Amino acid sequence: MKKTFIIIFIFISLINLNSSDLKITDIEKPDKLYGTVFFPLFVGAKWKWQAEGFGNVTEINWEIVSSHKIESASKNIKDIIAFRMVSKEFFDEWYVFEFDGYICFFNEFTNEIIERKIPLDPKLDDQWNNDKTKCNVAEIKEDTVKIEYIDPENNRYGYEIYKKNAGPFKKFENISRNDEKKDFFMTVIENNSFRDSITKDTIAMEEKKDFIDEEIKTLETKKDIETMPESNTMIKDESDTKKEEVIIKKDEKTYPDKEEIIPSQLNESEIIKELTKDKNYIQIGAFNVIYYAKNLIDKAKTAGFEAKVFYDKDGYYKILIITSKDPKEIIDEIKKNINKDAFIKRIK
Repeated sequence: MKKTFIIIFIFISLINLNSSDLKITDIEKPDKLYGTVFFPLFVGAKWKWQAEGFGNVTEINWEIVSSHKIESASKNIKDIIAFRMVSKEFFDEWYVFEFDGYICFFNEFTNEIIERKIPLDPKLDDQWNNDKTKCNVAEIKEDTVKIEYIDPENNRYGYEIYKKNAGPFKKFENISRNDEKKDFFMTVIENNSFRDSITKDTIAMEEKKDFIDEEIKTLETKKDIETMPESNTMIKDESDTKKEEVIIKKDEKTYPDKEEIIPSQLNESEIIKELTKDKNYIQIGAFNVIYYAKNLIDKAKTAGFEAKVFYDKDGYYKILIITSKDPKEIIDEIKKNINKDAFIKRIK
């Protein structure tokens, strides 16, 4: 049964390109980010999926392992930067790249079409075709875009959700065969960011350079202040404000947010396996990447609260403060010191 699931999953998930005139050239790893905010492309990008179908739950990993330049006269593509994506569970690989206003997938061995996945600048009701499959942008929220698709000839339909700064996030597909319907679900349970892929040495060099640049700006501002006429009070005040803004900017560069550069792990004592009605919970955050949860737990502890993580059925890690007090008595304090969007979680 599991073997059947894997074979069908490969068939429905990876629609690609076969081109006899395709030319692929290896290139150095780009030092800048490609793609779109809803599908960042860089060497080192990883997605860990939880997939469900045919009664099975399995883990699937995607990783961008290398960068290339591709050309194909028959497909009208020339000198395009493409990223090779691999899935070790299926011994498969394909390429991801920007083309004709979309992020696209193709595989040089198995199919003849370039599959357009998501527009670089998605707008509500954008529509396009991938062979016989009709696609459209169905929903745009602050941090997600939902793409719906339907292939009437093969009795399949579904949707894909892309998350800002993360890329592919959720997938669903329904296939009907011989009056039998089969559903497939995929949810990302872990992924990384472009900054995560940069080495510590590179980060240190960038921060040092930024620090020096900002110090120079600060000194130039100070020099301008010292040479100003004392009688011109308004101009001097404006320069003081500018100097303060420069210092704040410098501090932001010198002390980056630790969530972005320090991956953290949870221990057993910080995990809730089941929620119970005899305890009170206040939710202070939810992440699809588990190490971000650790940082919020530490912040709660610093504020004097006990916080743990609960992996909910929607695929998010919920960070919950556990309290024996009436939650209404402390919710304002938690909103002030930890997260203004915290709320009391009701257990049904």
